[in-house]
Amino acid sequence: MRAARAADYSVQLEARFGVLAKAVLKIENWKPSMKNSIYILFVILAIVAVSCTRRVAEVNEANAKPYPLKTCLICGMELGGSMGKPYSFVYQGQEIKTCDQSEKAIFDKDPDKYMKKLADAEAASKK
Repeated sequence: MRAARAADYSVQLEARFGVLAKAVLKIENWKPSMKNSIYILFVILAIVAVSCTRRVAEVNEANAKPYPLKTCLICGMELGGSMGKPYSFVYQGQEIKTCDQSEKAIFDKDPDKYMKKLADAEAASKK
């Protein structure tokens, strides 16, 4: 009776949680229990939290102020062309473009310096 109930529980888990439940059910000597159900619920909540965080980041990028320059903020070289596609990220609602991802580490060391440089360059281009 207990084995039949466990098999029925396994089918219910697979129906509700799909691949995640199958992975948990394949663990050797796994037996349905409240502890395992809580563990599965925790994993599912973690996955949902990560996907929600990613969506928030995508919305922030979509609402970011566009990058106004045609040059890299860090080194000053022209973006695109033979250099390839520039690396783009959002900092405090402002899109920032650099030649490549390695320059983001330089930006992260002193972002205020580069944000001031961007503001100065933007003001100069408006004159």
